[in-house]
Amino acid sequence: MKGISRVRSRVLTVLAILAASLLTSPSAQGAVRPERLGHISVGVSPGAANPDGLTKSTLSSGQRNMPVTSRRKNATWHPTPADMNRPADEFERLRRAALTDGCASLTSARASGRCTRVETPAIKADTSRTISGARARIVSPDASRSPRREPDCNALPFRMNSCRNVGWGYTVWEVINGVPVKEIGGAQFEYATGVAWDYLSVNWSLRGAISVTALWGTELVLPGPDAVVSTGCTKIPAPCQSDGTSYYFRLTLGEPVHTQAWEQYETAGVGAGTRDIVSMLGYIGPVMVVRSVGAPHETLQFDIAQYNGVDGQCDRLAYGSTVGCIAAEREGDFIYAAPDYPTVGLVAQHVYDAQRALPNNPGWPAKGIVLTWADDATRDANRRHACPNSPPGDDNSCDEFPIARAREGGSLGFPYSTREVPIESNSSQGGLTAKYTLICRMLTGDPFYILAILPDGRWSWDE
Repeated sequence: MKGISRVRSRVLTVLAILAASLLTSPSAQGAVRPERLGHISVGVSPGAANPDGLTKSTLSSGQRNMPVTSRRKNATWHPTPADMNRPADEFERLRRAALTDGCASLTSARASGRCTRVETPAIKADTSRTISGARARIVSPDASRSPRREPDCNALPFRMNSCRNVGWGYTVWEVINGVPVKEIGGAQFEYATGVAWDYLSVNWSLRGAISVTALWGTELVLPGPDAVVSTGCTKIPAPCQSDGTSYYFRLTLGEPVHTQAWEQYETAGVGAGTRDIVSMLGYIGPVMVVRSVGAPHETLQFDIAQYNGVDGQCDRLAYGSTVGCIAAEREGDFIYAAPDYPTVGLVAQHVYDAQRALPNNPGWPAKGIVLTWADDATRDANRRHACPNSPPGDDNSCDEFPIARAREGGSLGFPYSTREVPIESNSSQGGLTAKYTLICRMLTGDPFYILAILPDGRWSWDE
């Protein structure tokens, strides 16, 4: 505990020093700050329930027919004046004072000297369902659920995790007669953001990792640029809160990757029961403040959370009163794996064959169209269109593909396939569909894909 206290004391001291240098710097006046994304209210205290894991008893056949609601309806909203009253911590004050373009605030009083500019950020990478033929790892819907886990960027369903890499940097300029005329230094880095969402609570784990890819000119002078990192949940207002930890380090080449870990929770009302849904776009991810070597009178803001595209969404609409959060920037995934669930084998074979035979290859990420989660009326219409009559005998049932919940079904003129399968096979598919509906927290209008895995291990997504 003493070691932790010393680290915390050092971080607070560095924050205070950086803040003091900023408040006394004339360049802090007229700072240019990026506009925030997604104005969302805060103010509800934590303490949301953490339900038990997914079990067969929580996914009865009756739940599969529960109504769904558009996930984007009222997802983003403006804060009330009361939401703005949360006291700013040391990092938030530092972030507010930081610049994005110190060269834009030059005045006649600064006819010469140096200034800094933040470059345009770029999303460098994202999770893919297939990378050079490699397969993602499938998380079984019956696996034990842990509300606190590490992000797994190669795990299906992808809505369980957010994984984004942002490339960013800054330059230092020499100023002559009030004009930046020469680039004399700079830095570039890559920031990886990973989030492990919990589909049955409003808690999640955020992980960050920064690697310095280039330093030149003034920024090569040791000990290197100072950096302090916290998260987008420190903003005021914000729809979430963190454990409060900030990290201090220096940007130097040849150093190990700097990693950070935060535990976070939603505070906009979903967990407390006062709102049905909230989007946290623009808030989930790290925020870094840097003081360069070449222009130490200025500090720069790198709001990775604003630009990384992570759209964490918490709701209490999927399956009635359950609360949970998912990566809304990702599509849902429905997986019918015969090796794990042998009874679903004949339905998996039908999906495998139909995805290849139908001209639009529905639900196949690499080749076909993405499917869209339909409302109850469309689901019922698809069933009546594809399977108007029950097959002969008591042991068979009609299986349609795409599944009835897809807007891209037969009732709206899309190509479809039907096949007679044993009732127990269709029932197994229905149970898996219900489980993935909850894990991915599917609501009307959400995109999704379907994967079938045959008993011999072949994937329907294989080329």
